[in-house]
Amino acid sequence: MGIQCESPEHRFSLRSGVDLDNGVELDVWLSYVDKLPADTQQILSYWTMDARIGWRINASWEVALVGQNLLESQYPEFVSEIFVVWPSEIERGVYGKATWRF
Repeated sequence: MGIQCESPEHRFSLRSGVDLDNGVELDVWLSYVDKLPADTQQILSYWTMDARIGWRINASWEVALVGQNLLESQYPEFVSEIFVVWPSEIERGVYGKATWRF
């Protein structure tokens, strides 16, 4: 008896990146993941969207604001059928980033 790994039957992903004026960039990633076929893990289908807006101040400096999982506050992604552990859930997140190139 082996461990059975299941994959969603359908997946969809759409990415877009655009350079705006004055060194500003906008990146958006929208994706859909279907429920698992056997539904033994009780993982439902879900949509998620990540976005990034960045500004290249000059050749050395860039700052960015990133949002992850913007459509839901959280969603389950994995439930262990073998070990007794808390289900893995992806939460909404926002962070800033500063990059210095030298």
